[in-house]
Amino acid sequence: MTDTPTTQSSRVRFHQMLQQFPLLAHYWNTQEDALREQDLKHDLGVLSRGEQIMALFYLSVWSGDNQGFDFLDAAGLLDTSSKRIVMTWFADPFWP
Repeated sequence: MTDTPTTQSSRVRFHQMLQQFPLLAHYWNTQEDALREQDLKHDLGVLSRGEQIMALFYLSVWSGDNQGFDFLDAAGLLDTSSKRIVMTWFADPFWP
């Protein structure tokens, strides 16, 4: 039996979702399941607005808490592939 999104652990699903936005993937250590949160927050200022929105989205999902992610900003500013990541998660949310 192959893993489907509903049979995979939330951590596996998160890391698969993260691979769809490789610019941010290096902030997460998949072997240790750890986030370099201070580095990510420090680097927000050098990211484009769309990259910032996605960073806040991933951070919010990871922490299970709103970290400043705004769905209206996302809807208005993200490109189609980034919107697809958010919409896919929204349709079947999980928290690692």
